[in-house]
Amino acid sequence: MARGNGTAQAAAMEAMPSTQMLALPSVMDLLAADPLRARLLEAIAARAPIVLMAGDVERLSTPCIQVLLAGARWAKAAGVSLRIDGAPADFRGAIEDLGLIGEFEQWLG
Repeated sequence: MARGNGTAQAAAMEAMPSTQMLALPSVMDLLAADPLRARLLEAIAARAPIVLMAGDVERLSTPCIQVLLAGARWAKAAGVSLRIDGAPADFRGAIEDLGLIGEFEQWLG
């Protein structure tokens, strides 16, 4: 027996992975870079959309910016959407200081 359209849509929705919400730590320094890399790789492997919640970030260093940029590129290559939400002014400022705001604009919510 063929499924009705509503049933097929419900089955498709169940098959889609839900969005992964990852809270970024308040201090994103050298010590935070490797754990961030691991979390991003794990999230990308899950193939669900990723939202990085940056509202609590108070300090953002170059190594974490590099990991975020690489992670966003890995996600894009894997066909996984990635968005950075709630980035405070200092977060954006750190990215601007490195001249990378143009790279990050597509991910900053």
